[in-house]
Amino acid sequence: MIKKGLPVIPGKDLVLPLLASAPEPVRVEKPQPELPETKSVPIPEPNDYTKQTEEVTPTPPVELPPISPYGQLWERFRSLEFPGQHASLSTNPDLVFHVKVYIFATRFLIEPLRQQCLKSIHRDLCNFAVNRNNVSQILDLLEFTYAHTKRYELSQRSPVRELIIHYAACEARALAENQKLTDILDSNSEMGSDFVIKLVQ
Repeated sequence: MIKKGLPVIPGKDLVLPLLASAPEPVRVEKPQPELPETKSVPIPEPNDYTKQTEEVTPTPPVELPPISPYGQLWERFRSLEFPGQHASLSTNPDLVFHVKVYIFATRFLIEPLRQQCLKSIHRDLCNFAVNRNNVSQILDLLEFTYAHTKRYELSQRSPVRELIIHYAACEARALAENQKLTDILDSNSEMGSDFVIKLVQ
């Protein structure tokens, strides 16, 4: 006898119980964790100081002006060195006298005396302030030196000429105000060429 509610398998006198449908899962909503309260921090309004710091732009590096050609000539002139003993400074040096002694030492091959004369001339010229009242002393020195020396001495260029024309190039603007400079440059071509070469070196 077949019981109701049970399926019948043909050929078998076996009765299987009906499977009950599984219940649907129940969704459980988890409560959201409560976040801690946050305090709002007020943003400070820009003041005069912050505005200034924002507007400040980096300053470019300061560029020093290049040394003028006359400044370079002076630096090289002052850096010249000559052997010899240090002599006392004179408030009113006789520049032409040093050249006369130099010519004597060159003629008789007294080398220590030649070098001492060059040292004395260099010292006096470094401390000589050219102005309208004494510019004639430098022009007389130029004229005498080029009139009594040669371009080459003892198989080398005359060091006294080199020294004095170097100083003249340093003071070219002051010397040019005197007409005598033009006259002596016209009369001595070697002085003129040495003067120009020293200016452009």
